[in-house]
Amino acid sequence: MIVEPSSAPPLRYDGRTWIRVGSTTRLATAEEEAILTERRQAANLPFDARPVPSATIADLDLNRFRDEILPQLIAEDVLQENHRPIPQQMASLRLVSPGDFVPTTTGLLLAGRDPQAHLPGSYTQFVRFDGTQLSDPIRSEHTVTGTLPDIMLEVEEVGVGILVSRDRLAQNGNPPLDLQASVSAVAAIVGLKS
Repeated sequence: MIVEPSSAPPLRYDGRTWIRVGSTTRLATAEEEAILTERRQAANLPFDARPVPSATIADLDLNRFRDEILPQLIAEDVLQENHRPIPQQMASLRLVSPGDFVPTTTGLLLAGRDPQAHLPGSYTQFVRFDGTQLSDPIRSEHTVTGTLPDIMLEVEEVGVGILVSRDRLAQNGNPPLDLQASVSAVAAIVGLKS
C-alpha cells in the first residue's frame, strides 16, 4: 500500500496523529503536530487564488494579459526592468499557480478565453419581472458572460439602455433609476473580492 502525503495535515487515526520519519512510523509530538497544522494553514488559499484543475495556461489569453491587464497592475518602470516570461509574471500576481502554471479562479476571470467553461456560474444576469416579487413571471432577461473586464463594460452598456427606458418606468410610478449608482453598486459587489 502506498500512502501519499496529505494536503491537509495533520491526519488522525484512532484519535492519534502518526507521522513518517525516515523509514519509521511513530506518534507525532505536540510540536510536530503544531508544524503540520501550520503547513495546512499555509496551503489554505482563498477560493480566487486556488488553481482550477480543469484549466491550463492555454485557456488564458496571454496577449490580453500582457497588453491590457499587466500595465494596469504593475508600474511601467517595473515592467521595463522585468524580463521574466509571461507565465512567471502571472504566477507572481496569483493568476496561475507557481511551478505548474495552472490558472487560478482570478486568472480565468481576468484573462480567460472562456471563463464559463471552467466557472459555469461566472456571469451577470439582468432580469425584469412582471411585478415586484421574484416569483412573478419574467418579462425580460439578459445574461452577460466573458471575462470580468468585459462583463463590467457590458453592465455599463446595459445600464445605459435601462436609463433610456427610465422615463417610462417613472411614468408607471416607479422611482427614477440612477445609472452611476447602479454601476457603482455592481462594481462594489464585484470588488468585494479584491
